[in-house]
Amino acid sequence: MVSNTNQSVERAALILKTLSEHGSLGFGLLEMTAKWLEQIEVRRVALPTLRRLRHDSGETIALNIRDRDCRITVERIDTAFEVRFMINLGHPLPMYLGAASTSILAFLPEDEIEGIVERAPLSLQAKKRIRRNLANIREQGLADSSGERVPGTRAISAPIFNFDGAVVASVCVLTLQSRMDKKKVSKVYGLVKEAAKEITNAMGCEAYPADQ
Repeated sequence: MVSNTNQSVERAALILKTLSEHGSLGFGLLEMTAKWLEQIEVRRVALPTLRRLRHDSGETIALNIRDRDCRITVERIDTAFEVRFMINLGHPLPMYLGAASTSILAFLPEDEIEGIVERAPLSLQAKKRIRRNLANIREQGLADSSGERVPGTRAISAPIFNFDGAVVASVCVLTLQSRMDKKKVSKVYGLVKEAAKEITNAMGCEAYPADQ
């Protein structure tokens, strides 16, 4: 069975392909438009899952997409706690920094990973640490970072894949270290993975690639 999301993306791609073949769109504009359509789809299909994840975890939830060497948060549902992890929508952040980014980066094709890591303004030692971290993320199927951008914070994130198994986004729980004991960490690990699988399935990908 083909999902509505899969069908809508394929219809849009067919329209864009037809326009391109008739000279109505250049390749660059075609590529950007296709990515834009996919971003709209992932946000639309993810929202019910993001709301449930917010309810079950009690923490701030973010949906992130890749934009070249950066990632951008396109949706955020805040926790009810007065003290919270704040993140700005639409603000680009490096793909190598933080769980929301590295959970996407780890599942990109190897040549794209290497390109992003090599272009990063970091020392050779730091790049080696990133590569080791990415290997661990692929093994665990999620990323977990503490204080990488903001001291005292913690982020747990899992990748989201589109209908052909390519990583396109990440879902992330954002919280404070002080609220994360071992029991809650274990709970959030399970919730984040479950949410990422559910959104991936809604995007038309039945088998979750991060489990393979």
